[in-house]
Amino acid sequence: MKAAFDYAGMTLEQLKNLLSNARRLQREDVATEVLRELSRRGAARSDDFAALRWNQQAATEALAPFIEISKTVQVNKRTTYTEAGGRKIGRSKEDPDWMWVDTYTAIKTAKVNAVFVCYISRPGDEAFFELHLNGETAARYGPDDLPAALDRWQALAAEAA
Repeated sequence: MKAAFDYAGMTLEQLKNLLSNARRLQREDVATEVLRELSRRGAARSDDFAALRWNQQAATEALAPFIEISKTVQVNKRTTYTEAGGRKIGRSKEDPDWMWVDTYTAIKTAKVNAVFVCYISRPGDEAFFELHLNGETAARYGPDDLPAALDRWQALAAEAA
């Protein structure tokens, strides 16, 4: 039976201890809830998020093959990689459109204007990916759909040349 915790009623020290124990016992469910509470309080450190399946490092790793393709486009007028997309930077954390992770790679030439982005809404949430063409969302992908998304990204890079 799953133990119920009153995370909001715990002190920071109690939450940190619970996080440490959850990691040691490989209780991702508990670690996720503790990190949500620490994040809500603004008390989570970047290394605390290593316990999550989807964090900034995982987003960067998922985008790595897309970034490599973007780098092959000779006349690319966009950044090939950033961790500071517009739904993360410049918005309040209370903004419903704010994303905890907004990491992307982009290609812009005379022929193609494309962005492939990884979003994670809040700590503990599943990542999702979007392909934007000419400023519009053209497709949405889950983590299991990344091979198909990579094929499409490769085709866009070839078209951009």
